[in-house]
Amino acid sequence: MPEALVKTIQHFAPDFLPAPARVRDPRNPERITYPIENLLLVGILSFLVKAGARRNIKYLLGIRGFIENLQKIGAVFYAETAFPDTLPHGDTLNYLLERVVVSGIEDLRTLVMRALLRGRCLERFRLLDTYYLIAVDGTGCLSFTERHCPHCLKRTKDGKVLYYYHPVLEAKLVTSNGMAFSIATEFIENERPDVSKQDCEQKAFHRLMKLKTRASTRKRTAATDWSTPFPWTRRR
Repeated sequence: MPEALVKTIQHFAPDFLPAPARVRDPRNPERITYPIENLLLVGILSFLVKAGARRNIKYLLGIRGFIENLQKIGAVFYAETAFPDTLPHGDTLNYLLERVVVSGIEDLRTLVMRALLRGRCLERFRLLDTYYLIAVDGTGCLSFTERHCPHCLKRTKDGKVLYYYHPVLEAKLVTSNGMAFSIATEFIENERPDVSKQDCEQKAFHRLMKLKTRASTRKRTAATDWSTPFPWTRRR
């Protein structure tokens, strides 16, 4: 891992690297090889290098230099936890993410955003020198030919189911130079398979705004919902 990356993280969000150790590990501690700190760091870094798929982790990150650098980070920030000298398989990471409490991962995102805002790192990108611009939009996430779970949405035509899918509504703080920082996520999903009307972006938007209000950093914001013709602003 390049030294510059660690220095950048420490500069903008100094509390981030120690934070994965505070995420509750749902696995049996007597049957694990890779601690949760190790797995979460590998997962985050796989996005940074654009691995694209879990199976690519071993090809892009599975080199001796990377593993040694990961162990050095572990020795500094997680002194009581030993990082193994091998890289976890993508399925091991997936096993953890299927079971970990989602709010624990969301807290890592909130930690970074609060550090950036309190550090006034993004002030020069504010709209009218006053508002942070929040873009809210839905996008496809997963799709299946058969029902994946009771919460799937379904696309039909002429009474036939074409496919099942899971869209997601995402709120991002966006800047004029093209950066986008995730601040909140809300899945669009049905409560049960036999609902008369499926969940939609509008319903998810109201849920997301309640979530965002609870986690508010008390900053002035301007939000744009791409499903409406004009943006609306709100002071905090």
